[in-house]
Amino acid sequence: MENKEIEAEAAEREKDSAAVKPGDEGTPKHAPGEIWLLGLMFLITLALFADSLKLEGIFTGLTNPNSLPQLFILAIFFLIILVTCGILFRDKFRERGLKEAVRHVVSRDVIVLLAMVLAYGVLLPFAHFTVTSLVFLFGTMYLLDRRKPLHKVFISVGVVAAILVIFHYLMQVVLP
Repeated sequence: MENKEIEAEAAEREKDSAAVKPGDEGTPKHAPGEIWLLGLMFLITLALFADSLKLEGIFTGLTNPNSLPQLFILAIFFLIILVTCGILFRDKFRERGLKEAVRHVVSRDVIVLLAMVLAYGVLLPFAHFTVTSLVFLFGTMYLLDRRKPLHKVFISVGVVAAILVIFHYLMQVVLP
């Protein structure tokens, strides 16, 4: 009896959070609430950009390390605009409503990701950046998709190694 309930719940969850499958015409190819999230990301990025303008950087004619946050935020703006245009113009856009967006946001994958970010924040002061980041990356990828665990180990090690090389050794940033 429980297996049927679990299977029905999984099928309902998959139906609610699934994007368009090939052959499904007229339904959007984006997740519920994606436009809401893009709007929130745009507002956060706008606030960060306004804060970055306080630094002497590329907008004051200087090229120094203060220019990096300004350039990265401009790149994020560009990416947000590209994704928004892709959703609005390429896909058959239809916002499904706030109720469906909230149901999608409270899905298993989002809960797992939020729990892992919280665990990362709690463990970081006690463990070194490298160990915590490896556990976070591998754990998150594995909990979201249990296929190819060895592949996930290589990705985690590669990302952490790249961060260490770039920030710790080249830029000499003190990592937590």
